[in-house]
Amino acid sequence: MTDVYEKLATIFTEKFAVKAEHRFFSPGRINLIGEHTDYNGGHVFPAAITLGTYGVGSKRNDRKVLLYSDNFTDQGVIEFSLDDIKKDPDGNWGNYVKGVILALKKEGFDIPNGFELVIEGNLPNASGLSSSSSLELLIGVVLERLFDLKTTRLQLVKAGQAAENDFIGVNSGIMDQFAIGFGKKDHAIFLDTNTLEYELVPAEFGNNVILIMNTNKRRELTDSKYNQRRSECETALKKLQTKLDIKSLGELDNKTFDENADLIHDPTLVKRARHAVYENQRTIIAKQALIDGDLEKFGQLINDSHKSLKEDYEVTGVELDTLAQTAQKQAGVLGARMTGAGFGGCAIALVDKDKVDQVKAAVGKAYLDKIGYEASFTLLKSVMDPKHSIKIVLEDLMQEDLAGIFADKVIEKKRTYQALDKIYLTNQIYSLVGEKNQQAKDGDEKQDIYAVRDELVRTAVKNQKINDDLTDREILASRLMNFSVPRPSVVNDIFWKKYKESPNEATNYFFSLSKDSDYIKTRAIAKNIAFKTATDYGDLEITINLSKPEKDPKAIAAAGKKTSTSYPLCQLCMENEGYLGRLGYPARSEHRIIRLELNGEQWGFQYSPYAYFNEHAIFLSPVHRPMHIDRITFKIC
Repeated sequence: MTDVYEKLATIFTEKFAVKAEHRFFSPGRINLIGEHTDYNGGHVFPAAITLGTYGVGSKRNDRKVLLYSDNFTDQGVIEFSLDDIKKDPDGNWGNYVKGVILALKKEGFDIPNGFELVIEGNLPNASGLSSSSSLELLIGVVLERLFDLKTTRLQLVKAGQAAENDFIGVNSGIMDQFAIGFGKKDHAIFLDTNTLEYELVPAEFGNNVILIMNTNKRRELTDSKYNQRRSECETALKKLQTKLDIKSLGELDNKTFDENADLIHDPTLVKRARHAVYENQRTIIAKQALIDGDLEKFGQLINDSHKSLKEDYEVTGVELDTLAQTAQKQAGVLGARMTGAGFGGCAIALVDKDKVDQVKAAVGKAYLDKIGYEASFTLLKSVMDPKHSIKIVLEDLMQEDLAGIFADKVIEKKRTYQALDKIYLTNQIYSLVGEKNQQAKDGDEKQDIYAVRDELVRTAVKNQKINDDLTDREILASRLMNFSVPRPSVVNDIFWKKYKESPNEATNYFFSLSKDSDYIKTRAIAKNIAFKTATDYGDLEITINLSKPEKDPKAIAAAGKKTSTSYPLCQLCMENEGYLGRLGYPARSEHRIIRLELNGEQWGFQYSPYAYFNEHAIFLSPVHRPMHIDRITFKIC
């Protein structure tokens, strides 16, 4: 891939007489199942892929935009002004760039200067692998980087869809842009297009791989019957709404549709709507089949999807039918279907990896014999890897951004942030550690969250965001881990809900959270030396504390009686919850306390940062009575 950027950088210098400053990448996508459901309020099940669109670019000082594609050399350099953006009637690829610019400007983002951009894609054009959406998201991240736009990933996704709908003239749904914007390694996205709620589902196919089969028949969505199909579904929906209280076809199950299909009064419209409803239900079932590892059922649902697209939606054509139906008959193929809008483009097949060559040969021969020209095949061993996610490539595409890796690890915990929050979360991390020297080393994405955090702390020192001393390092480490810990009210709510199940469930949850957030210093505790020795009273467990020097109990007691003007009053009081820390005073950003009532008194429960489970829990008094529990209180406990 580095060769791609070197090639584009050379072309950039040849065309524009300056060096490109930034590199970019945006993947394509396949849709496993859920075709033509996105604009019908249903579910889709796409995945970003390793093929995509590469770009190098720089900002200009004037208002001109200069574009060049190594895929469309015959179009030469496309030039336009930000002050005069008009759709090119010849339909060149620059229209997608214009559409995204206008969509972002409509949302209030300022594009003050022009730019120069050279791109190349390895997605076949008009193949059904979303080359246009890949380009749209690429343009989004180009503008985000060059002009420091404070966008979210969802805003870029919606800008891509708006460019497609409002400027290009294709009434597509949001699936393609969403899959590209939110794709994750080895996962498919189960997306509810009605609410934009989604679930990342492991795309685990066992001994099988995805084979992309390209008809090599070009199709343009605006020239196809795509918009007609959408209009037909909208008409069918209106007829159903005369009786049913629904906003989209995606709200119906198969039984309800069948019982009310006579409201439509048009056999063609019935078929269109039936596909939308049945395909949505197939997608829901397919998601669960993949989770359950039932690949035979998943494959059959893929086959059923193609049949519906052929017979009810009528968007396949002889080319796609030849590929899919021939593949379905081959040994080692679990399922095959067209993917994308149809009317040409590509089909996919789920194939035993040991049978790929035989399948390609059989399908290729049948296609050549019937169609008269060759199909082409691309093997996807995985749906995506981290090197192929949509991104701004600051130095080397083979390296990941440390802040982004840390954000991913926070999101994976599913406690505070979701995938939609990644851009926001990453920017929050940038504000703490700086944006320079963010590139990770190979393998950093496999490190645990604590190792990545420590690397970010070192980055902050290099960027002079913090002093190179123990206090500043601990404070920043605590602040970073705080991203993974819910608010106190949430922690308490979960604790008491689990307490109703059993006290063990509740305390196990709180202890696990305290360790996971690195509030309990498990790695430091591991340095301690522990052993047992036999005594007349049983085994005595002895720990030599090497993790943290203990304070004199007399000094602790004296501190409790002493009036203090500092804040917090001591290292044990409730005021420490979420406290940032200061020189000589530990950070408690990720600290949480459970509120409880003991004998009519309000107390707080926590673990010690340097403790073992059930050995060093602490009860805190809100009136600042450290290390003191009344006898009657202790008895009731």
